[in-house]
Amino acid sequence: MQVPILSKEQIARKIKRMAYEIWEENSKEQEVIIFGIAEGGAVLASSLKKVLDKESDLKTTLEILKLDKNDVTSFNYTPSADIKGKSIVIVDDVANSGKTLLYVMKPLLDFAPKKIQLVVLVDRKHKNYPVVPDVIGFSVASTLQEHILVSCEGDKITGAFLE
Repeated sequence: MQVPILSKEQIARKIKRMAYEIWEENSKEQEVIIFGIAEGGAVLASSLKKVLDKESDLKTTLEILKLDKNDVTSFNYTPSADIKGKSIVIVDDVANSGKTLLYVMKPLLDFAPKKIQLVVLVDRKHKNYPVVPDVIGFSVASTLQEHILVSCEGDKITGAFLE
């Protein structure tokens, strides 16, 4: 059974607030590279970029990261943008155990970014890895057996649900 935790309208407000937090943290940067973790994280990253491009003077570049969330150890990535000395933002829809975010950061560190900011729409408090997002749309306390699902239609996030 799915229990709604965020509506489409609530998500739109959270995306705008999250974009402003990213802008505030990076207001002195020349450029910010936004990495969206496919699938839901990529949609969220694209939405954040749209708000930043409209509301700020911050130059943003979007990169999409595709990895097998069932085998994150096989993830290897070479960014198409130069990230050395730049601020990067890694975006995912849900922070569950922290494993995906940690494994995505691992190869990016080899390119010596200036700083890394982690951004998630929904943060669960059950972490197996020491990963704490910097920008969180919504925090939810749930049991280990419950699952968070973020639904997308095309380039829009339409809701978040607890199963």
